[in-house]
Amino acid sequence: MRNKRADISTTIAWVVASLVIVFILAIYFFVGWSMGSKKAFLGEGVHVEIEDGLIRGNKGIDNHAALQDLLSFFGKIVYFENKEQRVLDTILSGLDFYFDTKSESSGSLVDKYGFYPKTDNVASVSNDEMIRAGFDAKALVENGKKRQELGGLLASKLIERCHRFRLLIPQGLIDERGMLASSDILGTDIFLNTEENLMTWTPTSTFTTYYRGEYVEIKYRQLKEC
Repeated sequence: MRNKRADISTTIAWVVASLVIVFILAIYFFVGWSMGSKKAFLGEGVHVEIEDGLIRGNKGIDNHAALQDLLSFFGKIVYFENKEQRVLDTILSGLDFYFDTKSESSGSLVDKYGFYPKTDNVASVSNDEMIRAGFDAKALVENGKKRQELGGLLASKLIERCHRFRLLIPQGLIDERGMLASSDILGTDIFLNTEENLMTWTPTSTFTTYYRGEYVEIKYRQLKEC
């Protein structure tokens, strides 16, 4: 009788242990699959964290569909500056200017100002201020033209999805009209998920990654009626 009880106890212990192992393997598989799918979308060597604007509490709002739409947009192939590449790569490669443009006293533009979400950043500081800091005026003007072209391109693609939106990239703030003036970057409280904003806008989708060792953040939201 005692041997039977011992056998039953041993069997139960093995069953529990097996279930625990299966559970751990399932978690490992899910995490691996999730990371693999992100890597397939973004390419090797890119670290990404995604926050889909989920508002927690009694009035929970799931913005999963808007997030998937944003990821789909990042993967869209566009033609810009004589080459075809994904929207995300177009945005990131456009940041090379801020790494490579330097002044003797301030280092690179990234060293001096950094990217959003810093209060003072390459998108919110005027060309005049950058010139006073020793950066080349001609290069800044040329980059300003490229910023406008990039803003116009992304706006033309996004407006196919919704007639009113806000896209914040390190280069600046874009809406249905294109790239806005540098000073408009300061009014980014439009991306806060306040009760007032959520009455008319979808929750903000936030996409973060690193490019050339610097933190990069992209934010997007659109009208609910789209």
